[in-house]
Amino acid sequence: MNDVSINYFAIFQNELNSMNDTEVIDKEIHLLGITKSIDDSHNKGKLNIDQFNKLKNDISIYYFKDFKKKINSPNFSEEFEDNLKRIANLVEDAFSNGTLTEIHYNLLKKGIEEQNKNIIK
Repeated sequence: MNDVSINYFAIFQNELNSMNDTEVIDKEIHLLGITKSIDDSHNKGKLNIDQFNKLKNDISIYYFKDFKKKINSPNFSEEFEDNLKRIANLVEDAFSNGTLTEIHYNLLKKGIEEQNKNIIK
């Protein structure tokens, strides 16, 4: 690992850690920006594959926690089914563009299926 690679990794780790202090509205926009920067840095050789994979997994964890909170939210009321469909689509999109890891995708998909069963009852 070279110094440039270590410095970039540390910068992105700090960016991700700052997500805990970011307003909810800004989180998705901020995560998209970080994701793009990580991809660009990796493509330019400024992050090695291990650093890149660690950062991508960290991003997936943020998305997983956010989607899980939305799926399990008790505040959906009568719009619950529509919101669940919207979240299912967002989860699919996040997985297809590489933002979510397969394990996080599968866990969220299972949670959505469980909530759908509750709607049908």
